[in-house]
Amino acid sequence: VKSEVKRRKEKHVPEILTNQEIFLLLSQPKCTDAKGIRDKAILELLYATGIRVTELISLNVTDVNADLGFIRCVGEGRERMIPIYPAAAEALKLYQKRARNALVTNPQETALFVNVYGERMTRQGLWKIIKHYTREARINKEITPQTLRHSFAVHLLENGADLHSLQEMLGHADISSTQVYVNIVRGKLKDAY
Repeated sequence: VKSEVKRRKEKHVPEILTNQEIFLLLSQPKCTDAKGIRDKAILELLYATGIRVTELISLNVTDVNADLGFIRCVGEGRERMIPIYPAAAEALKLYQKRARNALVTNPQETALFVNVYGERMTRQGLWKIIKHYTREARINKEITPQTLRHSFAVHLLENGADLHSLQEMLGHADISSTQVYVNIVRGKLKDAY
């Protein structure tokens, strides 16, 4: 009974992708058609920003400035500006220039990411995209949008980001939510040692 209680109290350690797995996943979408260009932009943006699924599908065209390299994200009652790295900005520019208009059926559609019917992307649609490219990359892990969020956070910390900046980018109200990632990085260092 005591071990059962202890096991329940232990926090689940989130799945983190290696740099090689991220590279494999992000290189899967082929930018030969509108769908491939869209999927590349989605995966790049998820990893570049660590935003939540709901935040990604809620993005409107006016929330993105790929030329300046940032997105405006509104989530959980807070608005934040999140910088994006150049490859993600380029994927977004390509999507906005060559693919979005090919997918949109209603010129008044404000959604940044739309499905093949020209409507705002759904959570389920986004999950299917990630599952598809996980299989294509032959990655034997259960990858979800949350996996990309966790990987973003850990990789930033491993590369010297400070905790408060990461907290702001992730949109955590409480620093203890962000602290989980520091513990993961420390655990990885300990294992390597």
